[in-house]
Amino acid sequence: MDLRGRQVDDLLRLVSAGRVPRLAHAAALAQDEAQVLPTLVTWQSIWRDVWLHQVQRGDRALNVDRAPTLCALAERLSPQEVTAALRGGPHGRSCRS
Repeated sequence: MDLRGRQVDDLLRLVSAGRVPRLAHAAALAQDEAQVLPTLVTWQSIWRDVWLHQVQRGDRALNVDRAPTLCALAERLSPQEVTAALRGGPHGRSCRS
């Protein structure tokens, strides 16, 4: 599997994971600084596509290889949860807020 595929799989697994596994993943990711930004960019594109599916614009999604999974995630999560993920945290605040 390619790097992007692993990043997407990690995100999809972490969405349902508890706090401890998410923090452990963050700690492991932080050990490889070169992968932090590319991973976050990939994850942002996934969250964007989930949001697009929520607003009935899945035709504009970029990650078409994961469309069924992202559509199911869009149905499972609230719009507030997806917006918070896009904005960078559980309360929708980015580092710049």
